Amino acid sequence: MEARINLQIEAQPDDSTCGPTSLQAVYDYYGDDIGLERVIREVPRLENGGTLAVLLGCHALERGYRAVSYTYDLRVFDPTWFMLGKDLLLEKLAMQLTYKLSPRMAEATDAYQRYLRLGGEIRYQDLHGGLLRKYLKRGIPVLAGLSSTYLYGSARELDFGDRLVHDDVRGEPSGHFVVLSGYDIKGRSVTVADPLSPNPMGQSQFYEVGISHLINAIMLGIVTYDANLLVILPREDSKFREPVGRSQTPLRRKTDIAPVSDRAPREQASPRIRREQALIQASQADRVKQVGGKKKKRTSGKVRSRGSGGGSDKT
Repeated sequence: MEARINLQIEAQPDDSTCGPTSLQAVYDYYGDDIGLERVIREVPRLENGGTLAVLLGCHALERGYRAVSYTYDLRVFDPTWFMLGKDLLLEKLAMQLTYKLSPRMAEATDAYQRYLRLGGEIRYQDLHGGLLRKYLKRGIPVLAGLSSTYLYGSARELDFGDRLVHDDVRGEPSGHFVVLSGYDIKGRSVTVADPLSPNPMGQSQFYEVGISHLINAIMLGIVTYDANLLVILPREDSKFREPVGRSQTPLRRKTDIAPVSDRAPREQASPRIRREQALIQASQADRVKQVGGKKKKRTSGKVRSRGSGGGSDKT
């Protein structure tokens, strides 16, 4: 079984705009006529270039879309936090920043807090082909923040300010944003719409990648504060209509989609896990009170990417 989304994507103007370019492709697919220049202008940029998937999500939320983020970035999130509600998740992010002082952690924390307050959802579940097909077969494209170094199998990159240059010795891993726009179950591959043109995969901005290779690229995005999927769901007034066909299933409405952090634990969880979950939730108020004092001055650092979360954190 195959599914293909008729999505168009422009070429990113420079090495730091893959995120806005990917986001604009999704907007265009939904019939939103906002231009690329405006999206680039409005999406916040990180201090040392690029952006974060969660900031793309904030832009979509502010335009009336719904946003669901699947994160695998254990640098920012602890797995146990997804048993908590939104308010406690916000507290945990703030508490963590008291101890982890890098500028990139501060930028990521601020972005996630804003995203949650705007109504964005954050989910934590195994990444596999079924999760991608869940949306693609409904005609819903998926933005992916991943490691371009692994995706392309290319040399690491060195930042010269206005451009990134391959340097296998001095270079650092780079992050990137792409849009996933189709899948082939028999071939075990996913269609990638890539804003980088040309790219190491060839002259076309559309190509097939094996599902295992893609998943590895996404997970290795943790090096650059990526390692995530961002699903932008259409607005109620969108011109978009779900495709009709045997490979499509109805898209659930907003009231049916609940973030993992707001759902009750699965009934099949073991008694030990349920006890641990109860203890975690019961102790939050006491833990918050125990954290005090002023934050230390944050050290400076320089990170860079091809337009997503950033290179390796040097702080």
